Amino acid sequence: MKIKILAMLLALLMCLLPLSACKGKGNGDETRETIDLDTSDGYDYGSLDCEGKDFTFLQCDENYWGMKTALAPEAGETGDEVTDAVYSRNVKVETIYNVVIKCINRDIYETGEFVRTQCFGGDSSVDAAFVLGCSVATLIGEGLLNDFSEMNDVQIYEPWWGQKIREASQFGGSSTLYYAQSDISVTAFELTWCVAVNLDRITTLDMEDPYELVRGKQWTMEKLFEMAEDGMQPNTDNSFTYSEDTDCILGFVTYNNFAAAGLNGAGCFFTQKDDIGNPTFTGEGQKFLEVVERYATAFHTPGKLVHAQEDGFHYEDIFAARRALFAGIEIKATSAFRAAGIHYGILPVPLYDEKQTTYYSNVNYLAPLLVIPNTNKDGDKTGRILDTMAYLSYKDLLPVYYDSSLSYKSLGTPDSVEMLNIIRDTRCFETGLLYGWTMDLYTEVRYIFCGLTAGTSASSAIGSYRDAIIQELNDYVTKLK
Repeated sequence: MKIKILAMLLALLMCLLPLSACKGKGNGDETRETIDLDTSDGYDYGSLDCEGKDFTFLQCDENYWGMKTALAPEAGETGDEVTDAVYSRNVKVETIYNVVIKCINRDIYETGEFVRTQCFGGDSSVDAAFVLGCSVATLIGEGLLNDFSEMNDVQIYEPWWGQKIREASQFGGSSTLYYAQSDISVTAFELTWCVAVNLDRITTLDMEDPYELVRGKQWTMEKLFEMAEDGMQPNTDNSFTYSEDTDCILGFVTYNNFAAAGLNGAGCFFTQKDDIGNPTFTGEGQKFLEVVERYATAFHTPGKLVHAQEDGFHYEDIFAARRALFAGIEIKATSAFRAAGIHYGILPVPLYDEKQTTYYSNVNYLAPLLVIPNTNKDGDKTGRILDTMAYLSYKDLLPVYYDSSLSYKSLGTPDSVEMLNIIRDTRCFETGLLYGWTMDLYTEVRYIFCGLTAGTSASSAIGSYRDAIIQELNDYVTKLK
């Protein structure tokens, strides 16, 4: 891996260079740590002196949904390697640019409105914000965000910026981009969907090696359904009633937003770009309907695929208690599984069939995205700081998060490291949900998908929303011209 090799080389270089701690002044009487830093790693750090002023982020509350959300920890050596790496990254940026990195935390569902209020009030207290993914459409529509492509120092086409979301979000050949994703915050990685597997139960039942299935492109929807059925075990009364007093084992557990992951995994999307780069409606057709119906039928089979999102009946807890063979999860859940001591692995969401050439790993549409409020008038400073933070996160933070926090400590096997590689490299986004074009349709389809409605067909729902979605997309494309 390029990232890992680069990180090791830098680590070797830094071991040969003396680092010395010193103190620098922030605003007022505040002191902050700085270091003597070598910047000869090939990246152009530019020239910027912020005169000890603040650069402030907006981020969701600490550990929201169990995610690693720290953006501006107050001190290093916390004992959490990822938090310590974030602190180290910030100190480097503060040293280079004589700036103080700060963060305001809010409930994740209030982040979009926070930016909106700031912009309409002419406030400039937040320089950059990570806002709830599905809230960006309102901010864009009201003209409240700056365009990343107009910031000279933001190298948006470099690998330290999320290329998947950039590719999916630049329309009609335009370079305009009002939101971005990078590892300045690892929340988008934390909210990437995958499938957890109880490896002990796989061994006990002498089932097929799930890793080999993934490698051979045999890890399909049908294989998931088959193995879930083989792996489930009823109570003594032949029911699948779940409680602490029963001993049933479920085949697969998740919650309703796995619907987007399952559809994307099978190569089905609500919107995609057409040949000239404009968004078009693709949430229909025989394959789309078949994927929904096959999952819905499996969810309607007791014990096979189970929706569990209630107190005392939650998919993460069920899997951690070794009461399910598989679980549809976001990567953030791995820390809970590690704490429970379960022997597990992770896999990408399954393919449609063996003819499908690539896996698709959906990033939850709620994942926070980076935006720049239009009250921030200093594009040069903002671009310089953000690009450097993105670069250092890619080079220094990501290897810590990836290798230490996820691969080895949480998963513990080379096979799972390989799986995580596949998941990371195949991340995808439902742009239609970020912009809200397909939200109403998706809300209805996900309940059908997860067996929460009597029927298993999505054709009626699609028929109800199709024309309105297409009209909304046409209106959007017209505005692009």
